[in-house]
Formats: sequence, C-alpha cells, structure tokens
Amino acid sequence: MQLTQFQAQLASRELRGKASDQALILVGVAKKAIREIQEVVVKLLEDKLGGEGALEVAKKLTEGYYTHDYPVTVEEARKRA
Repeated sequence: MQLTQFQAQLASRELRGKASDQALILVGVAKKAIREIQEVVVKLLEDKLGGEGALEVAKKLTEGYYTHDYPVTVEEARKRA
C-alpha cells in the first residue's frame, strides 16, 4: 500500500491515541520517505524543468498518481519535459 503525504498526515492525526506506537512510527517513516524521494527527484530535474516544474513532477511520481510498478514511457515523460 502506498500512502500519499496527505494520507500519512491524516492517518497520524487520526491514529494518535488509538493506534500502536509501531503504526505511528510507520506513518512517520512513510512521510519521511515521500519527502526524501521528492527532494531527489527535484534535484535531478530542476535544471531541465525549473524548481516548480520539477516539484510538480516529483509530486506526481510520489503522491499516489502512479503505482510503484507503473511503466512511465518515454513519450509520457516527454509530455512534461
């Protein structure tokens, strides 16, 4: 299951006091992982797309639009580039 950053934040608020410490830790790890990958994608693309364009692509790739095994084709990638 892939959590978007919004879902992770919402889950952490809803689970506080209701969930185990382990569940809260996993939500925190998910939020950090999403942020880390977004930062890497932005660094890789900002020279080509600018800061805002790179962030837009990073969010699309990390916030649940695609599943982890979706094959982004060259043609699809070029539409944004």
